[in-house]
Amino acid sequence: MTASPRSRYFLITHALLLAIVLLGFTPTFFLRSSIPQPPILDMPALPGLFVIHGIILIIWYALLVVQPALVRSGNIAMHRRTGRFGVVLAIAVLVSTVMMVQRFPGRMHALSAQFGVPVEELEPGLNEILWLDLFMVLLFVGFVTAGIINRHRAQVHKRYMLFAGISLVFAATVRLGGIVSYLLDMQVGMIVHMLLLLGLTTSLLVHDRRTYKRVMGTSWTCFAAYWVAAILSVAAAAIDEGEGLTALLMAW
Repeated sequence: MTASPRSRYFLITHALLLAIVLLGFTPTFFLRSSIPQPPILDMPALPGLFVIHGIILIIWYALLVVQPALVRSGNIAMHRRTGRFGVVLAIAVLVSTVMMVQRFPGRMHALSAQFGVPVEELEPGLNEILWLDLFMVLLFVGFVTAGIINRHRAQVHKRYMLFAGISLVFAATVRLGGIVSYLLDMQVGMIVHMLLLLGLTTSLLVHDRRTYKRVMGTSWTCFAAYWVAAILSVAAAAIDEGEGLTALLMAW
């Protein structure tokens, strides 16, 4: 069974992911030199690795928009050729993300010492963030691998690739929540963050139900894997009371 050719769900959802990343990182990345930063963020220029990682991610999310657009236009041959580039890009995303995770706690501690500001004020819940990074990177590898293996099964392939994008968008949703909190002068950042992730992950289930009158098994697999990984990251951070992961990454 295939979706209606009029369905634009995957194109729209990938475009939404790209928009979330752009909006979430515009104040502190894209327009960092143009927008006045809060004192806690008014720090030296970002290291080259952080800039390269940001550019790679933007290209990745842009590619996720291009791919369903090519399918909708009927240009399947170009979609497949672009997919080969996507494999290389996914590896670049993985490598740059792992390097970022490894270097991030060291940067926070260095900035803490330089400015005399506690790490928790610079990056609240640093250890929790690192555990979430770890689980989501593993999830990204799993989704991309499953998407490549199932590249000839369109309905399965595009679901895994959608969640490959969702798995790494949490940093942008956190920042977008912070922007909303700032604009409204209300502490609603975490609520906005969770609602965005819940909306993105459940939208596929709603799409399946409306299109097929049932939720496809792959959609349930992706949804369950995402939230199990998220819950496990919280549990791991709660057990790691001594911030062992942070210390390990700083010593790496």
